[in-house]
Amino acid sequence: MARQLLAIKGFRYGKAGDKGAGNDIYPLLHLDDPILAQLNDNIATYTCNVDILGIPDDEATVAQIQGEAFMVALSIVEKTKGAPIGLRVKGFQSISVSQYTDDDAAGHRFTFNVVGANPVNRCEDYFDPTKQLATRDALPDFATDHPEGCAVFSEKNGLPNFKLDI
Repeated sequence: MARQLLAIKGFRYGKAGDKGAGNDIYPLLHLDDPILAQLNDNIATYTCNVDILGIPDDEATVAQIQGEAFMVALSIVEKTKGAPIGLRVKGFQSISVSQYTDDDAAGHRFTFNVVGANPVNRCEDYFDPTKQLATRDALPDFATDHPEGCAVFSEKNGLPNFKLDI
């Protein structure tokens, strides 16, 4: 959807600390990783943090960029209503930001609550009742002079002599 927004020229998905390093294209929509997902009563709810940012020319244009970022968010909410993508923005919270990154970006940071139906593929079988999980021995096998498990320390000081088969 970010690709379709006329007011957005750049998109990034990643860690919050990745933005603002001087290599972003503004106005930017940055979707934070990770996205929180919950499933209740067959309804999937996603909580995602999104920054909509621009670079102000001066202190006087900060409020203008913040207002435009808020309008972009309202447009995203409206676009998801009845959209065929199966997800809908149920609501959001936001906070205005200025000098937010190393690029001195301004705009809004949003927490969107997105809902949709359980996305499980009901045509695929995810279970095999005969499947067994792989097991691994705790220690590798190795041969000793006394395979019954006892080491004889009659005339030697120290540890037994092990022969490792590698």
